[in-house]
Amino acid sequence: DIFIALRDAWIYCRRPWGPSDFSFKPITDQTGTKSIIYTPTQAHPLPPEYLDCLNHKFDIAWVMTNWSRRACIAQGIPEHKIRTLWHGFDPELYHPRNVDQKGKLIGYVGMNLGYRKAFPLLMMAFKQLTLKRDDAYLYIHTEQRGQGYTLDSHNIALGLKGRVLFPAGQHRNWALPEYAFANLLQTFDVYATTAYSEGFGIPPLQAAA
Repeated sequence: DIFIALRDAWIYCRRPWGPSDFSFKPITDQTGTKSIIYTPTQAHPLPPEYLDCLNHKFDIAWVMTNWSRRACIAQGIPEHKIRTLWHGFDPELYHPRNVDQKGKLIGYVGMNLGYRKAFPLLMMAFKQLTLKRDDAYLYIHTEQRGQGYTLDSHNIALGLKGRVLFPAGQHRNWALPEYAFANLLQTFDVYATTAYSEGFGIPPLQAAA
């Protein structure tokens, strides 16, 4: 008797470039089913069409952080319609461990899609660090050329080739096996994030791993 939508609210919003004004509400109302959306918030302030989706297309919205919940309430979503559902993780798989490696490795994981992740800002900050430490390296787990920044060009322009590293052939739709992703996070001495906004609440979990 519960329907849960595991897609961003943007999918159900009316957008100027295409007809995506879709709602399950008529179906769930007719069948007496409660409708719930589990969604991040990736902008602030939240656009009107996003708020309209949470208000009128679902009975309850689950968001991933308390910040997201407060942002929704501050913009008029009734408190009883917004709940926080925190991420879970497997502590047997994701946990800190000592890795014997030379130098210090700073890491960041994110999709090079659009400009929200601010990868060049991270690279410029790392450039300043290299002036003080010659044993520091930055690994960015993303595409060098995605639908966002041309990071290989930034790497050359900043003189960081050999100090900023990327995965070979990484595509945003190719996922690592979970054990491999856990191993990757465990090799980082420091986890860095420079996103202009982050509604998923995942970076603290990645840093803790």
